[in-house]
Amino acid sequence: MKLHRDSKIGQSAAWVLLHRLREVFSEQTEKLSGTVEVDETFVGGLEKNKHSDKQLNADRGGTGKSIVVGVKERDSKKVKAKVIKNAQRDTLHDFINDNVESGLSVIADHFKA
Repeated sequence: MKLHRDSKIGQSAAWVLLHRLREVFSEQTEKLSGTVEVDETFVGGLEKNKHSDKQLNADRGGTGKSIVVGVKERDSKKVKAKVIKNAQRDTLHDFINDNVESGLSVIADHFKA
């Protein structure tokens, strides 16, 4: 319920997300190796579906949503994910450096950060 309230998503979505996060965090804490893929996503409902006193009335799709970054090892399919405060370059690079061995091939989308 706390995840549902804090992230402003539905209860069932929060339940599924929580179980997936628990599975990810229960895995080993070693850094990923080989070829890895990195991407970020915004988690939360549409502004138009919120009650009128909860809407932020902003023009961007990510407003009011939680940002989750993830990294996946291509060969073993191991995944690590984390909720981050922003999608700026330093934040994303810190996450990558903490979870991926240095000198590896990192595949990402065309987002500049």
